[in-house]
Amino acid sequence: MSKFSYFPADVDGIGAIASAVFCASEEQGKNLELGDLEIVTSEFSGGKIFASSCGPKGVLTLISDPDINIGLIRLILKRSGDELKEILDEFLSDIPDTLDSGLDLSDLDELTPD
Repeated sequence: MSKFSYFPADVDGIGAIASAVFCASEEQGKNLELGDLEIVTSEFSGGKIFASSCGPKGVLTLISDPDINIGLIRLILKRSGDELKEILDEFLSDIPDTLDSGLDLSDLDELTPD
């Protein structure tokens, strides 16, 4: 068990920050022409945070104790990321890229008083 199993965490906040860190690192790598980003690792005295891509629309985040086997985590993230990518691709394929409200904004001109 991990201490992270017992204490509530702001999952949405952690996910948003992990995604932002991953995207910033990804952009940095693109600017330096280093290739595709695989894993971002943040090491703290009390634990580690790993973020890995699971396709163009997802970042898988894992929080661990400080003494975790990093090689095992890399393997888990790779396998799980590939599986999640397939699931996300299928799930998100039904969502249109752009949302069209069907409104013609020129109709608003008719609503304004003279």
